[in-house]
Amino acid sequence: MATLQRRPGPDFINRGMPLSQTPLGSVAAINFLKTSDGLNWPHLHASLIEQGPSERGHGGVPDLWIATPLDPTDMSFNIDRGQKRKTVPARAVSILAPHTPVAVTVETPNVRAFHISIAAKLLTEVAAELFDCPDKMEIVSAVGTDNRSIALLLNAVMHALQEPLGGAILEIEYLARAIVADVLARHAVQRARPVAIDRGSSLSSHQLQRVLEYVEENLSQALSLDELAGVAGLGRTVFLQRFKRSLRQTPHRYVVAARIRRAQNLLSKSDLSITHIAAICGFADHAHFCTIFRRLLGATPSTYRQESK
Repeated sequence: MATLQRRPGPDFINRGMPLSQTPLGSVAAINFLKTSDGLNWPHLHASLIEQGPSERGHGGVPDLWIATPLDPTDMSFNIDRGQKRKTVPARAVSILAPHTPVAVTVETPNVRAFHISIAAKLLTEVAAELFDCPDKMEIVSAVGTDNRSIALLLNAVMHALQEPLGGAILEIEYLARAIVADVLARHAVQRARPVAIDRGSSLSSHQLQRVLEYVEENLSQALSLDELAGVAGLGRTVFLQRFKRSLRQTPHRYVVAARIRRAQNLLSKSDLSITHIAAICGFADHAHFCTIFRRLLGATPSTYRQESK
């Protein structure tokens, strides 16, 4: 098990997460069919690989590592000094917690697999949104699990890798958050040891006003927790906790709701195309906008527009 810790790391937002920062970066016996290097995905790196029988290992990296084989794979692995051997079915999901040493031996020739690494920074951010005491959560590594929700999300990331579109960066951010939320829901446990958390005040009225105005002015852009915390003049963790006390919801949830509110206004009062509205409101693309809109309002944007006019 590995504790979710706040550790300094590379500036993923500015330069994207490179292959060299992932567990695969130092492995020579792998044929990389496709990687996200050069796509500027800020918190997630993806690799589609092919390999024959090989051995590899590393002492643990600060990020979350998830892999799924595209072919049945015979392998043995040593995680946290526990040696096991098994046949991992195609599309089964393996999860390696941050800072976990691992040694893996692949015995099947010419197998393909899809790997992602998600930056510790995003892992900590999502954990803070989901739990009151994120520092008490630990992720438990698992090999060859039947996790269909993560498998579907990984398939969406792989599709974006093979056919990158203009809105892929924002789409990948949403997918990365969804993957982390699923991992935390299914593969995280709570430590018993108490930790100190901020139990101070809510955001001041001035801080809250500045943040909400900033959100409204920048809804067409990706809005990170660090960015909003900077507007409030606070560290990310304190800002998150005080924002939740002020509005009874996380910043991420508030931003999504604000995007939907603006979309509702544009759908009812303008003749802009739904694709254009999706871009104005900061959604990755038409499909992503329709999915979120229907999930929150129970109707598609087209239906909402027809009924509101």
